[in-house]
Amino acid sequence: MEPLGKKTILIIESKTSVEQVILRNRDNIKRLKQKNRFASIVKSFNHIFINDCDSTDINGCMATIDQLEGSIIWINYAPRLARNYAEIIPMVKSKVRAVFSFGPETGFVYWATERQVELFVKTESLTEALIQANLYARDNETIVFAPGAEYDGTKNVDWVGEFNEAITKLTGKTY
Repeated sequence: MEPLGKKTILIIESKTSVEQVILRNRDNIKRLKQKNRFASIVKSFNHIFINDCDSTDINGCMATIDQLEGSIIWINYAPRLARNYAEIIPMVKSKVRAVFSFGPETGFVYWATERQVELFVKTESLTEALIQANLYARDNETIVFAPGAEYDGTKNVDWVGEFNEAITKLTGKTY
């Protein structure tokens, strides 16, 4: 019998990693099916705005994007610690039309998604991302805020409050 070489070990590690991702995705999909999953859903300007601020990891984003119908504009937060966005490229390619990203490391998100979407925009804040996404969105398109990462810890962020404040600025209505 031939001894295990480096390539064989890498394949075994890769398979284990894939199995772990599949299990995490199943858990996230179960979680998404729960009633009142999203922090808020607002219909305005012929768009649907969804705040899924609980999607603070890539698997949560994958599960959120997967469950939505039609064309999607994804707003995310890019923290100081780069994430492996490669896992979501197939889903981004098939479901996401544009990405609006804010945070200190938007370059990593750009690198992973720019060839997969019509438009990638770096913004300075969630408010700016929502305003620009609203201008870019087509009628009945879904604009979803799924951060994909926890805030990097430099300050305490209330994503629900920030999203509601941004939507209030955008629509003139209080949420």
